[in-house]
Amino acid sequence: MKREAGQMGIQAGAPGVGAVLFASDCRTLANFYAEALGFVALEREGDFVRLERDGFELLVHAMHGDAASQTRFDVPPRRRSESPIKLVFTVDNIGATRDVVERLAGRLDDDAEVWRFRGSRALDGEDPEGNVIQLREHAS
Repeated sequence: MKREAGQMGIQAGAPGVGAVLFASDCRTLANFYAEALGFVALEREGDFVRLERDGFELLVHAMHGDAASQTRFDVPPRRRSESPIKLVFTVDNIGATRDVVERLAGRLDDDAEVWRFRGSRALDGEDPEGNVIQLREHAS
């Protein structure tokens, strides 16, 4: 039985999936995801930027209070490998994406670390604040 969006409590036309990413500098981090990974900024407010790509909504939100004062960001960023989440993005070409990622202060692992996963090539890295990301490129 197929259920309509309204029957499942989902607003019609709203993205079906998404994530909120807290940032020390939401504008810079939103710019990274827009330029490096093809997100489009749909809304900008004082403490957040709402991005979307392929039906996935990424809300980059400024940290406040204790979270902001207790979170340390190294330059270059130190990967937050202890984080229980890794955002995964499909790209056309990992090598070409590497150039943009690094220009925008992110980092990808060395090409020797690429592995195969479900018909794709995969490589981990981090965004400018050290959040772990994974890029996947369809293998040919």
